[in-house]
Amino acid sequence: MPGLSSIGGHFWSVASAAAYTLSPPRPPRSVPWAAFIEDERGRPLTVRGAFSSRPESTRLYILVHGLGGSPESPYMVRAAADIFDAGHSCLRLAVRGVDPDGGDLYHAGLTHDVHAILGLEELDGFEDIFLVGFSLGGHIAMCAASEGLDERVRAVAAVCAPVDLEATVTHIDHPLATVYKNYILKSLLQMHKELAASGRSTAPARRFDSIKSIRDLDAITVTARFGFDSTSHYYRSQSIAWRFDSVDRPLLYIGAEHDPVVPARASKPHLEAAPRRWVEVHWSQRGGHVYFPPDLDLGLSRTPGLNAQMLAWLERHATR
Repeated sequence: MPGLSSIGGHFWSVASAAAYTLSPPRPPRSVPWAAFIEDERGRPLTVRGAFSSRPESTRLYILVHGLGGSPESPYMVRAAADIFDAGHSCLRLAVRGVDPDGGDLYHAGLTHDVHAILGLEELDGFEDIFLVGFSLGGHIAMCAASEGLDERVRAVAAVCAPVDLEATVTHIDHPLATVYKNYILKSLLQMHKELAASGRSTAPARRFDSIKSIRDLDAITVTARFGFDSTSHYYRSQSIAWRFDSVDRPLLYIGAEHDPVVPARASKPHLEAAPRRWVEVHWSQRGGHVYFPPDLDLGLSRTPGLNAQMLAWLERHATR
């Protein structure tokens, strides 16, 4: 059973999200972005996002949002703005399903689109690429780092990302985490209903009205679409927890000790066993799920704040 997170963890998760809803961060200069690729079955697929270009820079940051999020999630916009202000280009990627015209849905270990995007000719001019994921997007980023990424991807960062999917879903579906589960489900159910309305879902729209848990939703969507034997098979086979030995480039993990959505106790054993040659882990006593205090200091930069600390670490791995 999940224990109650500290009051601080709830505060930073809920209050920060509420504050950004009332006063959204200003996005950097961006244009809608779309690419036409083939999915893992060879079928046409459109992936979309928001692109902020700095033509004078040869560095690109690709950001991946979390479960129920989008390129417009406050943490994505804030990170993109800080990257753009630092003089670099940024692509805020929308994972499959977020855009109902994309034609499919995503899961926690689906890295195919990241690899395909890195192979696009329009990205050939970038010498250094950094992959950054938040929450479930961080899990996707870590999985990609275990699969032999494009050599131009110099380093990867994951913020408040689940490591053991089964343990994390069990935690979120517990009654003590109901407020967070319902928040995530609201966005996910809307996404799947839109996919169903366009004939692109694994289930009719009415099936989603009775869904009350993340596990039940995964059972009729991800498990059915991608051919997993069960939700447990999906979670076990896709979790990065048992794949860290395959990571082949610098990977930074930043977590909150009192994260009420992704419990530290479910991630720490696996992160502690990860090869220190590539994986660097930092935990903060302050902060919640993907939101941290503005004076966050992990010892990675003289400038405080999550993005400043993270970008300083990533920039160390640039070629020049």
